[in-house]
Amino acid sequence: MPLHPETAENLERLDQLIARLPQAFVPEKAAGVDLTGVLEVHYLDLDNQEQISCWTLIIKNQTCHTIEGDADQPGLRLICRLADLAAVAERQLDPLSAFMQGKFTLKGSFASAMRLPPLFRINLPAGSV
Repeated sequence: MPLHPETAENLERLDQLIARLPQAFVPEKAAGVDLTGVLEVHYLDLDNQEQISCWTLIIKNQTCHTIEGDADQPGLRLICRLADLAAVAERQLDPLSAFMQGKFTLKGSFASAMRLPPLFRINLPAGSV
């Protein structure tokens, strides 16, 4: 089934955001962090298991890299709809609010998830995601 044009555009912008994560990483803030996390993005709704993309984020030895695809037994998994992730990245939706509203589901250590934001220097202008 072909993707809706808005979904395709959000996916392209999401790919760009994921590609920028290693450059936005602040190694000096990651001392002692050893984490493998997965971002699981559903294109339309969380019940549709066919149209999803996963990216794995690996932080170890004060380095960061991303790999397209899932990971075996990640320490952290963030599950969300593509539209909600785009809204957070464009600062139209607060990440904590998204979590509290059930728009983001977290599997794994909440403490690990809370350690992630300070590890990245992401300052995106609106509409750039």
